[in-house]
Formats: sequence, C-alpha cells, structure tokens
Amino acid sequence: MKISNRIFWGFWGSAALLIVGFIAAFSSVTRAWVAPDGKQLRDASSLTGPWKDQVLSAQDFSSLQLNGAFDVAWEQSDTLSVTLSVPERFSEAFSMRQEGTRLVFTNRLTGRFSELALRLKISGPRLSEVEARKSLKLKLNGHPGESLNVSGNGAVWIEGTCATPMERLSVSTRGMTILQMKSCPMKRLFLDIHGKIVIHANVTESLEGAVNGSGDIRLSGAPARQNLSQYGSVRIRID
Repeated sequence: MKISNRIFWGFWGSAALLIVGFIAAFSSVTRAWVAPDGKQLRDASSLTGPWKDQVLSAQDFSSLQLNGAFDVAWEQSDTLSVTLSVPERFSEAFSMRQEGTRLVFTNRLTGRFSELALRLKISGPRLSEVEARKSLKLKLNGHPGESLNVSGNGAVWIEGTCATPMERLSVSTRGMTILQMKSCPMKRLFLDIHGKIVIHANVTESLEGAVNGSGDIRLSGAPARQNLSQYGSVRIRID
C-alpha cells in the first residue's frame, strides 16, 4: 500500500509540476494581453480605460528595439508611418528615439500594467531587425525584405503573410516562441531557441540552428537541407 501511494502521489506530483511549468511558460504572453492563439485575450480598456493613437515622426528606418512589451503590426508600404496606441490615462508611459536607421521604443508602464503590451502600427518599405527585451507579438503584412532577424527575451509570437519568399528569417529567443509563417514562405530558416516551441513555417531550402526545449516544428515546403541541433523534446514534421 505504501509503495502504491508513493507511485500515485509521485505521478500526480509530476503531472502538477508539468502543468505549473506550462502555465508559467504562457504567463508572459497572457500578461501581455495576447492569447496563445494570437488574438487579443481581452479588451484591456475595461481596466485601463480608452486607448488613444499617437502618430509619431520618424525618418528612414529599418530596425526596431523594443524595451518592454509590445504588440507590433508591420505593413509593407512605400510611405513611412508610425502610430503608437496607449491608454489615455498613461499617455506619457512610453518614449521613442531614433539611432541611425533604428527606432528605439520603451514601454514605461509599471505595477499591475508592467506586462501590458503597447500597440505599434508601422508602415514602411522594409524591416530587417526586431530586438525585443520583453514579450513581443509581431504581425507582418507584406514582404519585409530579403532577410529579417528577430530576437527576444520573453514570450514571442511572429506571424506573417507575404506574396514573395523571404531569403532568410532568423529567430533567436529565450522563452516561449510561436512562429506562424506558413503564409509567408522563406528559403532559409535559422533558429536559436530556448523554451517551448510552436512553429508552422513554409521553408523551401534549409532549416538550420539549434533548439533547446519542447514543442513542435511543422514545415511546409520540404526544405532540402536540415542542419538543426535538437535538445529536449522537439518534434519535427514535414508536410
């Protein structure tokens, strides 16, 4: 009986730890008010009050540095535009500066709203790099350029739609990573990921890099070369 009890509680104890770990992995996403399916988890205005769009002035840029949580929608356009949406009651809770071709945004929300993602709408001809210091949701509409590098510390969600293939997408993250790029084909995908992984991408030539964690990688396009080091329990499926 004692042995059976130890087995019973050992099993459920392990299961409980797995559940807690899973919830913790998702927590930075949900705290940023973005659900795991990529949709808005709830209307944050119920707690923050109404949000207000602020049109910001910027010169020619191609990269972003994001200090704090951000929800970014980028659209390919010949015209540059930057619009930041923030709660009216926290209208000064951000800063922006330009360093060469890089825009640097800082989310200054604190307390219970410290993980709330500010919303960025950006239009421009190209996007070559996004460096996120916290949670990030990045939605691409159009071709960002030949190569895009995305790095993040925290939960990172990337999705996109583009008519012509990208040459290379590089994703380097420490935290949960969700990549939904089946509608934006790429020739090469490079991964350097630590954490939980959910990837569905259309890759035609090569999959490279290293992943350390657990999850699933689903590939459309059957890349001719695979040189991906795997640590943990990451499953790869090719359609």
